[in-house]
Amino acid sequence: MDGTMGLRVLLCVYVAPLLALQAVPAQGSPTGRPKGSETVNGVIIRSLKVNCKVTSRFAHYVITSQVVNSANEAKEVAFDVEIPNTAFISDFAITADGHTFVGDIKDKVTAWKQYRKAAISGENAGLVRASGRTMEQFAIHITVGPRSKATFQLTYEEVLKRKLMQYDIVIKVKPRQLVHHFEIDVDIFEPQGISKLDAQASFLPKELATQLVKKSFSGKKGHVLFHPTVGQQQSCPTCSTSLLNGDFKVTYDVNRDTLCELLLLHARPESEAGQPARQEAPHLAPPGCSVHPLLIIHHVPPHCGSLKWVSGADRRHYSWGRVPALTVLSLQTKEALLKILEDIRPGDYFDLVLFGSEVQSWRGSLVQASAANLQAAQDFVRHFNLAGSTNLNGGLLQGIEILNKAQGSLPEVSNHAPILIMLTDGEPTEGVTDRSQILKNVRNAIGGKFPLYNLGFGRDVDFNFLEVMSMENNGRAERIYEDHDAAQQLQGFYDQVATPLLVDVELQYPQNAVSALTQHRHKQYYEGSEIVVAGRIADRKLSSFKADIQARGQGREFKTTCLVDEGEMTKLLQERGHMLENHVERLWAYLTIQELLAKRMKLEGKEKANLSAKALQMSLAYQFVTPLTSMTIRGMEDQDGLKPIIDKPPEGMGSAEGEAVGNSLPLAFVLSALQPSPTHPSSDVQQLPSRVTGVDTDPHFIIHVPQKEDSLCFNINEEPGVVLSLVQDPDTGFSVNGQLIGNRAGSPGQHEITYFGRLGIANPATGFQLEVTPQNITLNPGSGGPMFSWRDQALLRQDEVVVTINRKRNLVVSVEDGGTFEVVLHQVWKESHQDFLGFYVLDSHQMSTRTHGLLGQFFHPFDYKVSDLHPGSDPTKTDATMVVKNHQLTVTRGLQKDYSKDPRHGAEVTCWFVHNNGAGLIDGVHTDYIWPCLILALLSCLAASGFPRSPSRPLGVVDGIEVYSTKISCKVTSRFAHNVVTTRAVNRADTAKEVSFDVELPKTAFITNFTLTIDGVTYPGNVKEKEVAKKQYEKAVSQGKTAGLVKASGRKLEKFTVSVNVAAGSKVSFELTYEELLKRHKGKYEMYLKVQPKQLIKHFEIEADIFEPQGISMLDAEASFITNDLLGSALTKSFSGKKGHVSFKPSLDQQRSCPTCTDSLLKGDFTITYDVNRESPANVQIVNGYFVHFFAPQGLPVVSKNVVFVIDVSGSMHGQKIKQTKDALLKILEDMKEDDYLNFILFSGDVTTWKGNLVQATPESIQQAREFVMNMNAGGMTNINDGLLRGISMLNTAREVNAVPERSTSITELVQTVAGAVAGLGTPPSPSGESRPKKIQENVRNAIRGKFPLYNLGFGNNLNYNFLESMALENHGLARRIYEDSDANLQLQGFYEEVANPLLTGVEVEYPENTILDLTQNTYQHFYDGSEIVVAGRLVDKDLNSFKADVKGHGAVNDLTFTEEVDMKEMEKALREREYIFGNYIERLWAYLTIEQLLEKRKNAHGEEKKNLTAQALDLSLKYHFVTPLTSMVVTKPEDSEEQTAIADKPGEGPTDAEVIPSMAYLTRYQPQPPQTPCHHGEFPGSSWGKAQGPGPSTSCLPRSQPHRVDGDPHFLIQIPEKGDAICFNIDGDPGTVLRLIQDPVTGLTVNGQVIGDKSPDSKTRKTYFGKLGIANAQMDFRIEVRPDKITLWNGAAQSTFSWLDTVTVAQDGLSVRINRKKNMVVSFGDGVTFVVVLHQVWKKHPIHQDFLGFYVVDSHRMSAQTHGLLGQFFHPFEFKVSDVHPGSDPTKPDATMVVKNHRLTVTRGSQKDYRKDVSSGTKVACWFVHNNGQGLIDGVPSDYIVPDLF
Repeated sequence: MDGTMGLRVLLCVYVAPLLALQAVPAQGSPTGRPKGSETVNGVIIRSLKVNCKVTSRFAHYVITSQVVNSANEAKEVAFDVEIPNTAFISDFAITADGHTFVGDIKDKVTAWKQYRKAAISGENAGLVRASGRTMEQFAIHITVGPRSKATFQLTYEEVLKRKLMQYDIVIKVKPRQLVHHFEIDVDIFEPQGISKLDAQASFLPKELATQLVKKSFSGKKGHVLFHPTVGQQQSCPTCSTSLLNGDFKVTYDVNRDTLCELLLLHARPESEAGQPARQEAPHLAPPGCSVHPLLIIHHVPPHCGSLKWVSGADRRHYSWGRVPALTVLSLQTKEALLKILEDIRPGDYFDLVLFGSEVQSWRGSLVQASAANLQAAQDFVRHFNLAGSTNLNGGLLQGIEILNKAQGSLPEVSNHAPILIMLTDGEPTEGVTDRSQILKNVRNAIGGKFPLYNLGFGRDVDFNFLEVMSMENNGRAERIYEDHDAAQQLQGFYDQVATPLLVDVELQYPQNAVSALTQHRHKQYYEGSEIVVAGRIADRKLSSFKADIQARGQGREFKTTCLVDEGEMTKLLQERGHMLENHVERLWAYLTIQELLAKRMKLEGKEKANLSAKALQMSLAYQFVTPLTSMTIRGMEDQDGLKPIIDKPPEGMGSAEGEAVGNSLPLAFVLSALQPSPTHPSSDVQQLPSRVTGVDTDPHFIIHVPQKEDSLCFNINEEPGVVLSLVQDPDTGFSVNGQLIGNRAGSPGQHEITYFGRLGIANPATGFQLEVTPQNITLNPGSGGPMFSWRDQALLRQDEVVVTINRKRNLVVSVEDGGTFEVVLHQVWKESHQDFLGFYVLDSHQMSTRTHGLLGQFFHPFDYKVSDLHPGSDPTKTDATMVVKNHQLTVTRGLQKDYSKDPRHGAEVTCWFVHNNGAGLIDGVHTDYIWPCLILALLSCLAASGFPRSPSRPLGVVDGIEVYSTKISCKVTSRFAHNVVTTRAVNRADTAKEVSFDVELPKTAFITNFTLTIDGVTYPGNVKEKEVAKKQYEKAVSQGKTAGLVKASGRKLEKFTVSVNVAAGSKVSFELTYEELLKRHKGKYEMYLKVQPKQLIKHFEIEADIFEPQGISMLDAEASFITNDLLGSALTKSFSGKKGHVSFKPSLDQQRSCPTCTDSLLKGDFTITYDVNRESPANVQIVNGYFVHFFAPQGLPVVSKNVVFVIDVSGSMHGQKIKQTKDALLKILEDMKEDDYLNFILFSGDVTTWKGNLVQATPESIQQAREFVMNMNAGGMTNINDGLLRGISMLNTAREVNAVPERSTSITELVQTVAGAVAGLGTPPSPSGESRPKKIQENVRNAIRGKFPLYNLGFGNNLNYNFLESMALENHGLARRIYEDSDANLQLQGFYEEVANPLLTGVEVEYPENTILDLTQNTYQHFYDGSEIVVAGRLVDKDLNSFKADVKGHGAVNDLTFTEEVDMKEMEKALREREYIFGNYIERLWAYLTIEQLLEKRKNAHGEEKKNLTAQALDLSLKYHFVTPLTSMVVTKPEDSEEQTAIADKPGEGPTDAEVIPSMAYLTRYQPQPPQTPCHHGEFPGSSWGKAQGPGPSTSCLPRSQPHRVDGDPHFLIQIPEKGDAICFNIDGDPGTVLRLIQDPVTGLTVNGQVIGDKSPDSKTRKTYFGKLGIANAQMDFRIEVRPDKITLWNGAAQSTFSWLDTVTVAQDGLSVRINRKKNMVVSFGDGVTFVVVLHQVWKKHPIHQDFLGFYVVDSHRMSAQTHGLLGQFFHPFEFKVSDVHPGSDPTKPDATMVVKNHRLTVTRGSQKDYRKDVSSGTKVACWFVHNNGQGLIDGVPSDYIVPDLF
């Protein structure tokens, strides 16, 4: 097949309507967009880039598009691209919501199951279809979450073909909306040198195109860039539509200084390269030799056309077929012919042959193209008009005969180049019509002497037939499309073949030097084209290489030789820098595959199969999507479990054909994936059967035999209860069995009709079991799996199996690499018959050849013959003799019903009926298929048969666990970092395994979320107040369960660890989210990531996106665990303007610690550093009423500093500590400036000073200080109090006597060179001098009096760090721990460097009065060079037009004021670009800073102040979901078949605060969860900290509730925690009564219960219970009905039913329902309403009692104050008093008087049972019992709470 004239690409990203059940816009939401907007329906195309790299004509294309959903709801986005039909897709990936989905290329048969699923569901799984004339359309749709982005990247490759003296790259541009960043970037490298390069855009005016399109070329390199801004894309200045709608065309050619060009490039030898591209694809090469690819490009330059032997070298013969009744076609055909006749040169010879029913030639022989002959031919064309059918064979043979005769009768044309061109629009309908015979006739007549070119006009032509005929005769076929330019298409084709320069061209190479050559013999070479040959060199040590070209032209021989020096070639190709190293190898593979596919079209049988196998093998090896392969997108499935499939349609299917079939199943996809061409049946692609094999009704087995276009059927007559083996595959273990049932009542003496009443489908390799009855469908019944009814509409997935239940109709089971099966439900009138099942095999082509069973044996081909048809015993049915499997049988013609497509009515199928239970047709006898056990219940039956139980161990499996994906995604916006760590693993073992998730995160970060997902069930984390978990902690400690989730790890990190048991074959996903504000140190921001996966990971990735409105000035990344060489290939980093990106994606090989190792070298630190531009000293950003102010001036002179180093030299500092301290101090002394003043004070049992006062840092004094430091020795006690006071006194005195400069400054950090600072370095105080920490703090505070900061450095772990930190904080300094390690001296020195250069002192940040609220710290004693001051707050007025901030401070020379004024409109415009995190990032940054500063203040606060600070920090931590020292994150997870709770706390630096639970995490059994956010009186849900918001009291939330419940007879129990007591009462109602338990008119939530009684109503003491509970949420349109036998959920009209045997979680937005097998059900609405329903089961044969339910309210704090009901009324606080306790009628139970709700009641002390924790025995709860149905306690009377029904 010929390629296109260039590359055409249509780019289109658009928003499409969403499907049902997906997120859709709210009603009434606007669908329009403002003028000039780049948003369409909430979706922004952030970038769209076409990157084209061409090396030696081999083009490598990458199309990348990133879209952002800026809406608050999910949107569906489509990626739509047109690529040339000559190109091969080689890669595709989608990244959405942090998840990447990549393409896997497989053979089409492997991908067939995807088509099956699509066909069954009526869906189109194909992504690629033919489009237009020369293009294929690639389109895929995905749903993008709110405020999320998606990135598409498509890669494809092709060899550009030269036509009409140039190479064309045509890109169809049509993005349909404005694009933030649109770019077309083309790089070209041609070793011959580029002779011309041009680029045009049809959609741009010439002047604008000249301005926007940048093009250049020089020597071997060329470049074209088209990068329009958003404004330049607009169709008018105020329009929102794009003018980018048309063709962008790049054309070029190369220098032709020589007749040919040879490119030689080494490839990887087989022994080294292994498998190219993908490991699963074998490398194709001749055996036993190490080969190298060779590319040879031979070109005859255009000037050769003037040689004598070329002129007039053209003999043409045109065969024309008429198209009846198409006037336009006739006109276009005539127009094209007339134009072609004008271009024929006088030296040419020609004739015309026309064929319809008759064949007519113009002259009958060739005539010279004289003026008279051309005029006569034109007249003939203008007047011809043929009718009738199409005698294609006759027309061709006559044309061939004319050419053959001319060879002998016209000597003057013997040296000319003969060409035969045929145009037809239809199929042969006259004369010889058999296509194979026509091919043979034409082939024999031409005899290889000249080429045949076939032009197929329109859509009705059999183009495959024309293409095969052309290829067999050294030509090619081309389709002419019915369009207004059909004449131009015809003429364009003629122009390509108008000037042949050479004939019989052959390229020859040294013998045994090359192998695997592509086509090197060509019948003709045309001017303006090019011959390309590629191959492999057998000897890799060749230093030179040559090729000879032989051909004929105008009767003379043409010979030339091409030589190449490998060294020169290698040197040449080192320049290119454009393409991948193996581009010549891939070019060879591309050409080889194209030629194999072309040859394959001409062959049949074994030859065709062999060529197909070779082409398939190469397509897989080089990862090309060809007509034999498909690309499936790994990990991406739609709601029906379908993976998208990327296929390459055959040329024979244009867009018109595809559209004609319909939208549900495009023909392009069907043919390319499954069916052979209608003209040439394919031997290598299996056809989807139009009918299926099945068994149904009594049970009638129907065997469809498609090759016979017939069917066979038989019955099996057995007793009800018998189990029959239907399908048994011993290689995979897959099996299907069926159990027979009979009628309800049979008549004596009559044959009992039987059906299948139970089917079992099992796959032991994956642990899959499915039991199907006419009542229920049970998944994995042997292990208590979930049960569904036929009323459900559901889709179930387990590993490689997808089960689709279609309500009351059928279910479809699809097994990967197995088959597809359908079970049909038959429901009948229940009087005599009963419901039964039918079973159908829709696909079995992947099952092994050993598959057996009553149906399975017919999966293999078999033959039979039917003869001797004669009347049978039934005159309406014919009998016959059948010979099958060496048996001669008498069969009867009859009918059976096939219900696979229409379960209700079925379709009649004619078949030959085999009598006697199929004897003679089935192997053996039917009793051989009776199975002793039901396979679905007894998997041991399979195990005994030796079926495989588990797959082989994949790479990267450690102890049965494969971690197949780890991704760290970092999004930074304005220094605020949002990090998500996601790890996915699968248990490859046969038994349950524990999987651990370990993450080390910065100590300064706050965890915000954690989720655990096991087999699709998600267990989310909730942030709770730490005090709430105190009892759980204490219980865990008593049980020894103190498994910590978070603990300190190293210097900068905290370690988060969680583990969970995962069942065999199950998958688990962990996702941890944390946030932090990056702080600037030493002039840069640092993101620190700890990498330690512990095993090889298939997909490991670190990705960081940074957005800084000030612009990024530098960006770097480094890894401590990998060499720079490896890091360079795995790491990409870039920044431009405001955006930066870092990506680290090491391959498996790059992760290995050695080439053959299976352990990972990824173990260490991955650090990203960056800084921002500082054009102004400050930057203010405002979003949604919150602002952040960054301040970091540069270029200021350094303020001189006065430093006193107070050094601990007690005995605890002996040895390495004192040595490292000396080293650090000596280095610090080197960096002291001469303007600085310093002194040293040493303390142990006593205090020693270096000098009596501060000394200027002159060179002399520095030298003296060095000597003093080197002589320091450690020993004695620790008198820290006196040492500090001496240093403070020295600083105070120096200031008082003006011994230091006036503008010198004090230091507030560890050891810094700023005036007035005291740096205390030491270990814990010991009994020498004052040793009480509180007293020492008081002394220091009184001595400093806020005049300068104190920095405390604590050395080692054996110190009271909290004491040092508290003392530093209350004196405006900070504390830092120095770790005992080899680099302790560097830690000391590093701290000093941070504070070594103060630029300002007394810094104060001011804002206009009454404009801000909740400001974070805005005064600082110092600003240090390389750091940054960050202030955040809230605006009082969100509608401000401008905002101003002043920063004042004292500099080294004078006082300075910096003013920053912000225009709010400009700010809003600037921040639109970020699209990195979420809209409220500044609000969260403010919350982070506020919490951090409140916690610091809290450390030195006491009493009421500390309580208030704690409450404020706690409220903010809960509101913003931060895990801080005051909160814990609770994760409920499955463990040992019971729910357990994991609690993550944030550890502190020192000992834990006495008021806070110790920083541990633990596991304990299920406890009712407290509310996520405390809601105090006067505060409303969702309110901001510090200020209540909300519409009013009607929506105020309730205080946290203790569990209220109703259980037993029914006993209502109301717990009052503030009293430490409880009240209880009964409601005596008649069975059937429905009671209102809870009703909240604001939230729409109601709970009702229906009363049931004992089985025997005559029992003396009637007891009643709740037998039904109805829970409904009107706002969510959600209902739950709970009964002791089942649980039914309604989501709108959709219904699902579960039994109490299930363990399942149902979750959707704002709702979670968790069923715990045979125990309880937990229902949660959001984070503030949780109910528990307890199941009570009694002995089934109990004469009186029956199963019942208990109902418990464990959280109600989010319900409104209007909530009422028998339980709901007690959600509000109420008061009662109990007095006068006295003996009652029962001496064991005292009575008392209770005053409640203005009623005086007599109550009795008793107890009730709480069954939440122990369903069988319960826990006693003491309570005051209120008699008379609770009257006086409840509002109104009991009858007020009776309602008519459950909902």
